[in-house]
Amino acid sequence: NNAERASIILSFRSLKGGVWFDDVSISQIRDMDVSTAKEKPLLNLDKYGGYKQIQGKKTGYFHVEKLDDHWWIIDPEGYGFIVIGISEARIEQHGTELYKENLRKYHKSKEEWLMTTARRLKEWGFNTVIRNEEELSKIFAYDRGIGPRSAVKFSLFPDGTLPVGPFPDVFDERFQESLDKEAMEVTKDHKNNPLLLGYFTANELPWHGIPGKDMFDIFFALPPEKPGKRAVIGFLKQKYSGEIKSFNKIWGTNIKDFEELLNIRELKIDTTNENKTIIEDKSGFLRLVAKIYFELHYNTIKKYDPNHMILGVRFIGANAPKEVLEEMSPYVDIVSFQPYTPIVPIELLEQTYELHGKPILITEFGFKANDSGLPNTIGPGVVLESQKDRYLWYKRYISRLLSSPIMVGWVWFEYVDEPSTGRLPDRENNNFGLVTMDDRPYFDLVNGMKELHSQIYPYL
Repeated sequence: NNAERASIILSFRSLKGGVWFDDVSISQIRDMDVSTAKEKPLLNLDKYGGYKQIQGKKTGYFHVEKLDDHWWIIDPEGYGFIVIGISEARIEQHGTELYKENLRKYHKSKEEWLMTTARRLKEWGFNTVIRNEEELSKIFAYDRGIGPRSAVKFSLFPDGTLPVGPFPDVFDERFQESLDKEAMEVTKDHKNNPLLLGYFTANELPWHGIPGKDMFDIFFALPPEKPGKRAVIGFLKQKYSGEIKSFNKIWGTNIKDFEELLNIRELKIDTTNENKTIIEDKSGFLRLVAKIYFELHYNTIKKYDPNHMILGVRFIGANAPKEVLEEMSPYVDIVSFQPYTPIVPIELLEQTYELHGKPILITEFGFKANDSGLPNTIGPGVVLESQKDRYLWYKRYISRLLSSPIMVGWVWFEYVDEPSTGRLPDRENNNFGLVTMDDRPYFDLVNGMKELHSQIYPYL
């Protein structure tokens, strides 16, 4: 019946009971039609890669503007800019010396590698580098991070047991002092650089919690001397106006005063009959944590660098808790997500936009293929058959992304493949690279990217 094979990916979080699909419709995903784009005038780009036919305010730094209901990053010269990014363009790769050792066979020096890499990225149409070799920041728009180092020092899981990025005890004054010093140090050499796109404050934090524990539970489980533990108890005390009887009734406890909670590490709750007030309490505390986290990072960064954007926290996937999305809005310029889905989940991202109202940047995604010879067994993303397929799905991803006026760019993960033996410490062993571990480009992929990237601005 002329039917085509289709894949449907469904994802649910915290779902209980049965699920029925009453009305499912399938629409064809249209690829970017580069033939029509080619009929338009040749690209007229400035030195930053901005498109001169899109005019915003010239401020000398990257910023965002909404022009005719379409969000744009505006480059330092005042022209529209879409992030076409690549991450991890570095000689030091994934805790292994393999890539660095192989480079000696093909390049006489680090400087020669830099020249080759910069030439390749320019030729392939990239304009932004994320987590890059320092010298590439003199050529491309780039990022910096403020917060991760301090978060490691004052993580809620200092023993390294957290399965995702370290989350700081935002109530700890020592963390706040460390963040201030980190911001002062990081901004020192970058605050006046027009090539700096902006600052990320973290990567893949556990805003949804970890298995069996939400953010409230994580803070409540802290020992009594931790500021975060005192903060959650203070929150409860204020919520119940100091009335311990009201708290006992709702939470099913039998304690004499709120101070007694300091030595309790877990509150047993009957999850078969969830109390709406308890749910509201936990939601309120998550909202408090988010507000303090984003406001603190915003004020600290802007104290030392009022010129550049704050790019968010690089959320896992394409969603985050409602409380977090709403509370972060006043303190970021861009919201960053990392969905490793075959097609960019525009509808889900647009739902988040209703909560935060800021333009969205995809800061990680990628596809891998069997013909690379790599295991591709650990880590996110779909495994395709060939490098040609990687380009085909890249094109579909980008075509879909560009259909939405809230999207301001994307960053491909990553420049170099992961080692077959697995990177450290998570053992990922994937063909995410544009080049192999011995620095050979995947030409079926990069040549396609080159053609596609040359048509991005005219297509819009």
